[in-house]
Amino acid sequence: MIWLAVSADNSAAQGTELCGVDPTNGAKICIISGDNSASLVSVSWSGAVVNGMADGPGNLTCVYKIPDKETKVQGSAEMKAGKLNGKANLKWSNGYSYDGYFQDGLRNGQGVFRWPDGIVYDGEWKNGTYDGYGVMKFAMRLPQSLTLTNWSPMTIVSG
Repeated sequence: MIWLAVSADNSAAQGTELCGVDPTNGAKICIISGDNSASLVSVSWSGAVVNGMADGPGNLTCVYKIPDKETKVQGSAEMKAGKLNGKANLKWSNGYSYDGYFQDGLRNGQGVFRWPDGIVYDGEWKNGTYDGYGVMKFAMRLPQSLTLTNWSPMTIVSG
């Protein structure tokens, strides 16, 4: 899955940058993929364009392919120099979603990530990975408080 710093898994701290240009306004948009086989199919941006790059608040849509399956990511986002920077609310066509903060194209700060099977992580992110305090609610709806450092190792704290 792609990261936009948009990967739905937690693999993209060491990702590959993929860039595309919105054909309607010339805005360059760069996303980060945790999958080296990913390719960017199309991008669109409804916000400001500064020096040829998406910049400021707007609506973002990216379509990517891994290897033969296309997935669309879309939502409201803040961009800086063509990368996600600030608040974003993104939804994947395959059921994942993320509502939280980015820095330099990677998830950083507070954010809520939802999986299609009902799992929800609400907590801290650092450089694109779960890192810090968060609450993970599993599909069976049993909440667990977690302290995560790069997702592994982790300590489960009751309550």
